[in-house]
Amino acid sequence: MTRECRMRIINFLKRRRAVEYVSGGLLPWLTGVLLLPTVALANTTVNFSVTVIDPPPCKINNGNDVSVDFGSEVLITRVNGENYKQQVPYNLTCEPQPSSNALKMQFTGQAAGFDSALATSNSNLGIKLLQGDVVLPINSWLNFTWPAAPEIKAVLVKRPGATLSPGAFTGVATMTVLYQ
Repeated sequence: MTRECRMRIINFLKRRRAVEYVSGGLLPWLTGVLLLPTVALANTTVNFSVTVIDPPPCKINNGNDVSVDFGSEVLITRVNGENYKQQVPYNLTCEPQPSSNALKMQFTGQAAGFDSALATSNSNLGIKLLQGDVVLPINSWLNFTWPAAPEIKAVLVKRPGATLSPGAFTGVATMTVLYQ
């Protein structure tokens, strides 16, 4: 057999092995890898639980409006955030007892744009709400524990640098109590 003939046989066998390797060994494996769906490395069950509850069985002022009267003798020169401080006269009843004693209160309304106060019909005059000596900014929440309802006070404040003009004024906010 000639050298050339032997080389052809060797090359033929090499090609055959390569074809067998690809068709019988490597090709199906590659195809299997390419065609297999994505498999998660790990999985677990996630359980969610939710308790849906009613709003607190509470009434503010027995469903009536709360009015704060600053009187008819407010001197525009004495409005300074300290004078004319008034108690916000509300009562809060919760019957039956709330399922959670953790409640929160909010006064929502138009902000005056100064002193974290509630806007009034006089753009230079606002009503600042206080719980103790701490300012309760309008539209913010105050957390408390029932039955110790917070004592809220209201005080008149003026826009810094403004001069108040005499006349009647009004301000309106909505008081809301919810579970925390």
